[in-house]
Amino acid sequence: MKKTLARIVVVCIAITLLCVIAPNAHASQDSNNSTSSLTWPTINTSEIPRIASPSSGVTPPNSINSPNSTIPNPNDWNATPLPNANDNGSVNPLTYTPWLALDLWSNPNGQDMPASMSGAFTAVSNTIGNLVGSDVVFYLPLNVAYGTSPSSFVWFQFAVQFGANGAVNWYLYSFPNGNINDPTQTTVGLSYIIGHSYSFSFTTSGSNTVIFHIQDTTLNSTPWTYPTLVPGVSILYWPNGCFSPASAVEGDTTYATLTNVPTFSTTLGTAESTYYYSPSQNINNHEIIDQGVGSNVAIISSVYYWAMVPETYSSSYIGYTPLGTGASISNPSYLSGVPDTQCAGIYAPNSGSGEEIMVALSTSSGGNLYVDGYSDTGFNSLLYAYVYTGSSWVQVGSAVTVCPSGEFHIWMGTYSGSFTEVSVVGYDNPNPVDLSLDAVALFT
Repeated sequence: MKKTLARIVVVCIAITLLCVIAPNAHASQDSNNSTSSLTWPTINTSEIPRIASPSSGVTPPNSINSPNSTIPNPNDWNATPLPNANDNGSVNPLTYTPWLALDLWSNPNGQDMPASMSGAFTAVSNTIGNLVGSDVVFYLPLNVAYGTSPSSFVWFQFAVQFGANGAVNWYLYSFPNGNINDPTQTTVGLSYIIGHSYSFSFTTSGSNTVIFHIQDTTLNSTPWTYPTLVPGVSILYWPNGCFSPASAVEGDTTYATLTNVPTFSTTLGTAESTYYYSPSQNINNHEIIDQGVGSNVAIISSVYYWAMVPETYSSSYIGYTPLGTGASISNPSYLSGVPDTQCAGIYAPNSGSGEEIMVALSTSSGGNLYVDGYSDTGFNSLLYAYVYTGSSWVQVGSAVTVCPSGEFHIWMGTYSGSFTEVSVVGYDNPNPVDLSLDAVALFT
């Protein structure tokens, strides 16, 4: 959870993958319990569990399968090339080490993909702080590959690029067979006007043409279109390291923390059915995501909303403590820091047993509290969250039943007062618990 150099308010859930802890390998790997003088919160066993549901009509995607060997390796992801300063359609060689927060519009087996890719957003200003020099953050609402097979396709990315000193540019990229060293980079042929609304889509024509459309709907202007020849018009799932169909936030940044990240939301319509989320790991030419930025998904009345958001992740690990008998814990310190697919594990097979993990946040403001995590195969685990107000522990929301899936951002609830310490609890009441937990996050 260390770097060497994630939300739409209240109605957000997101999914992460590859935080796999083997169900039969639940041994305690951190020998010391809490180093804090804080007392631990008491579990209220009369709490009525509820399915993770940020608002009425919002439910977790229970159809998503548990992580397995078919999930693409996040260390092999392709990345968006950086445009040259002269903006003449050429790009720099991919020599940087980007971070990624990726939401893939499919389940982990490449099923339930959307039939098309389209969206709409209102343009926001570039308020991102701590970007210097050639630093860049890409907002990528549409990423999709069209073709006939993993060896015969074109990968498209619609990218809004935020640079230092408030710079904003937007591009359409296309990569034959996903070759990121041989892209076509085209500047979008409309002005990016802050506060204006835009609709955009990829459509197909005949058997070998994909057309990108974008329109300034505030001005009701003539759409800008860009056709591209492709080997076939079928959407492909993750061909040759290309995340498709997906939305993503990507960055190459000097500092490990970004400030003043705007909430930038895209309405993706009703084409999507399932999704899962994965952040990059600090390995194989990738970094882990910065503090202060994340991505989120909200599902309201079957409409999907995807956003880049400002987000604060836990900054340090305090300790853990067991509850009852028979529970075990692995790597509890992995709960601290930004999400990176490295997880703490809580295993509680006996009624009344559980484990508590405490972490600290660097901010003292209240807001919406999330835990990144999932239950392992065959378990529907109860998860509780508490915050320390300076004098007492207060439960945030109610107990949440976490379904087996790729890891997702679990909305625990909202607390309006100030706090810095958070206690996350997996508790058998009455069902056995097998949780993998990656990060704690706060979105104000």
